[in-house]
Amino acid sequence: MPNFRVKLGASLLESMTLATVEAFNFRGPQSSRKCGVETYGYIWGSKKAYPDGQMAFFLDKLSVTLSAKRAALSVTPNRRAGKIKDELFRQLAPHQTLLADFHSHPYPSHKAVTQKLGF
Repeated sequence: MPNFRVKLGASLLESMTLATVEAFNFRGPQSSRKCGVETYGYIWGSKKAYPDGQMAFFLDKLSVTLSAKRAALSVTPNRRAGKIKDELFRQLAPHQTLLADFHSHPYPSHKAVTQKLGF
């Protein structure tokens, strides 16, 4: 059975946190009174296979997508935006690959988060 390791880069965590804080505090037309909207982005990085069968993923870069449809309870990505960004990234940083996507959940309070199943 393969063993996977995931390493999140410091700048990736910073970008994810900044995007989430902004989305949480955004009070646009699709937000609720108690919380903001969700945010969505794409994550690039690299992967490495080890002789012992382990696979490591190094997640480094986040690009928040501005064309996603955001609401308090959902976010719908614009798939064309992801394809455009991935094509450009292949030119700018061919050593990196699109590995994941990211989205936030803007709960109105800590209590609401901890009450959710699976937290």
